[in-house]
Amino acid sequence: MGLILTAVFSLFSRYEPGAPHHFLYNGLPLPTFTQVIDPVAGSLVSIEPNMLGIFVDVLFFSAVWLALKRTLAKLRRGQTEE
Repeated sequence: MGLILTAVFSLFSRYEPGAPHHFLYNGLPLPTFTQVIDPVAGSLVSIEPNMLGIFVDVLFFSAVWLALKRTLAKLRRGQTEE
């Protein structure tokens, strides 16, 4: 599930202008891909994967998913005991 959430959150991006290229960082909380854009030519220069960002995001979203799953299980057990 962490991999799926990483892919979904990779749709969000952060834009940073620069000289001579502009950068588009895809992914939350860490960038999973960096797109380098040449604004003068209006073209994509490169797409660079950030393996550390992908690895940390998968671990982060896996931990979040497990925490939510356990919390829901505790809440359901609490409702059945009442």
